[in-house]
Amino acid sequence: MEKVFISVAYFMIIFTLSFFVFLYVNRKRKTYKTGKKHIDINYLIDCGSLDMTKSSYKTVKWCSTIIDCFVISFSCAILIHVDNFIWKMTVGFIVLMVSIYSLYNITGRVLKWKEKK
Repeated sequence: MEKVFISVAYFMIIFTLSFFVFLYVNRKRKTYKTGKKHIDINYLIDCGSLDMTKSSYKTVKWCSTIIDCFVISFSCAILIHVDNFIWKMTVGFIVLMVSIYSLYNITGRVLKWKEKK
C-alpha cells in the first residue's frame, strides 16, 4: 500500500511540474499555421482525421498538453518501482508507446465526434 501512495505522489508532482513547463512552452502558440506545426498537434490531427477549419486550435492544444503531461508522469510513476536499468528502459519504452498511441487515438476520436456535432 505504501508503494501506491509513493507512486501517486510522484505522479501528482511530476504532472504538476510538467504541466507548468508545457504551459510556459506553449504560451506562444496561438493559431494553427501550416508553417509552424508541432509534432504532437500533427499526430493528434492525424489520429482523429480532424479538420482544423471546424475544430478549435485551442482545444487541440490543451488536449495535447494534458496528454503529454499524463504520459510523462504515468511513465515516471511506473518506472520508479523498476530496479534494473535494462528492464527500466524496456518497460519505459513499452509504456510510452502504448500510452501515447492509445491516448492520442482516443482523444482524436472524441474530438472528431465533437467536430461532427
